Amino acid sequence: MARRLRALNWIAAVAFTIGGSLFAAGAAVAQLGSGADLTPACIYFAGGVFFNTGGYTALLQAINSPRGLAGDGSPVYERWRWWSYEPERIEWVSALTLFAGTIGRWWTTSAGPTTRGGAKALWTIFIIILPASACSPT
Repeated sequence: MARRLRALNWIAAVAFTIGGSLFAAGAAVAQLGSGADLTPACIYFAGGVFFNTGGYTALLQAINSPRGLAGDGSPVYERWRWWSYEPERIEWVSALTLFAGTIGRWWTTSAGPTTRGGAKALWTIFIIILPASACSPT
């Protein structure tokens, strides 16, 4: 299990690096005016795919992280899971907020300026409602 978590760490690092580089490239293309108007949008979209991959990978790390220590000091792992609902664990809430933010940013960037009201509502959900619900007593 520890080897899987190390692999996830590398996947997240590479995905965020490639995604950020594509965002920078998209901004450069947009500023320099080279290519068609759709070119920067396509570059941003590809960057978003990588960024979302990094966000989900971070969530997988939180879901599958050790749950404590055994008597001999070795980490205790549960079975591998692809999704969970654990609002009582701060690392899960943090990773879910990151992942939701990557999806929300990708969606609002891809949707364009015509949906600003929808984007505002989406960010209200991500920034206020989601963390507040995670912190409420169960």
